[in-house]
Amino acid sequence: MKDSSPVSTTAPAGQPPVAAEPFPFFRRLARATPWLRRLLAVGVIGGVLVHSGLNIWASLQLNRELAALRAAREPLTLAEVFGGSVAEERNAAPLYTAAGESLRLSPEHKTSLNSPRGGGEPLPSEVLAQNQRAIALLRRAAALPECSFNVDWSNPVYARLPHLLTMRRLARLMSAQVAAELAAGDVDRAIEDTGVLFRMSRHTAAEPVLISMMVARAMERTGYGSLAQVLARGRRTPQREARMRELLPSTRWPEAASRAVRTERAAGVWIFENLFNDPWSLTQVQASEGGDPRPTTPPGWTRPPRWIAGAAWAPLRKLDEALYLRYMNERIALADVSSSPERLDTYDRLPRWAIGTRMLVPAFNAVGTAVVDAEVRREQALVALELERFRSEHGRYPERLQPTELAVEAAPAAGRLQYRREGESYVLYGLGPNGRDDAGVDTGRGLDDIVWQNSGGKPGK
Repeated sequence: MKDSSPVSTTAPAGQPPVAAEPFPFFRRLARATPWLRRLLAVGVIGGVLVHSGLNIWASLQLNRELAALRAAREPLTLAEVFGGSVAEERNAAPLYTAAGESLRLSPEHKTSLNSPRGGGEPLPSEVLAQNQRAIALLRRAAALPECSFNVDWSNPVYARLPHLLTMRRLARLMSAQVAAELAAGDVDRAIEDTGVLFRMSRHTAAEPVLISMMVARAMERTGYGSLAQVLARGRRTPQREARMRELLPSTRWPEAASRAVRTERAAGVWIFENLFNDPWSLTQVQASEGGDPRPTTPPGWTRPPRWIAGAAWAPLRKLDEALYLRYMNERIALADVSSSPERLDTYDRLPRWAIGTRMLVPAFNAVGTAVVDAEVRREQALVALELERFRSEHGRYPERLQPTELAVEAAPAAGRLQYRREGESYVLYGLGPNGRDDAGVDTGRGLDDIVWQNSGGKPGK
């Protein structure tokens, strides 16, 4: 009978003990089944070949997208986007910075100007008096033709844009100045300072970044609010009307949106090439949130696993980047023709495996909403000027908008805007991004009708 007792590892007397064999089960399994070793070898070789083939195919897909963009002379790096420089004597940015540094505001007034609904509310006269130097600098800055703030774009993840908060705060301060000038009866000065607001918005929009574009749009809306106050409280004259027409914003927001999306695309390419192929870089981005934004050097022992992880991830990363480029190119084409927010934002259609694309694409519905809002408000301003002209000639507002009675530049807007007279005033609004006529209801969420800010107010005298 075969002895089934366990094999002793005790060495004979006088000899050193024999060490126990590590992992005896796997050792015996490998000896007993040589076909398993062959199967594992075939699996490893096959996996490497499949991975290599997929990597080559993904590289071809990505290179095709990049070559098409280079052939079209599209910017693919942030250096190409921000490569130009502005002469110091033409650059308004230093004056804006000096204006921000010269602000003299209490914490309460600073909070008021920072709030989403801030601006346009009367500030105490002593506060405006303390900030006349900042207001004078704003007037000088707005008169310059160009604006370029000093931002380090070498690493878009760590780029900081503190000037945007300053610009928005300064715009609201200028809006409060306009309100004070109207209260004092200085209508002509109020008109000129309303033009300062519009030029400040144009300068901010010159920075081709989506967040800068959205801040510029908020500043332009503040300017339209001041214009509505001028129309409501200032006596109309042909000279004033002509000046207000000259000062209306000239920014073409579909083009601004297109430039900003191109910058987002270049930043996305940088992130794909510099972060998504290195797990350590991604952890540094997460660790920098709310802390020191400077990256640290990874430990030396992480180099082999980082290289292996990057090589294993490479095919999917390249396919992801190629999809990202196609998606952004489609959004740029749609932004150029001022498409609806629904057409711009198709995030839900992105495949689940495209992790990088889903992380990087911006909220295009907000971009489309901002463009629609800008175009409607400019049309409203043109029509509002015509309504004031009609009232000064006939002593009342018209019962309905008649394109034949409006100026040539305002006539097309009459067919797209909704209007009704209410007593001695009127309600003027355009359809918002939802495309429905909500009878002039604006809940403040930007999803309903876009209402002219003077609607329902007292007519100017």
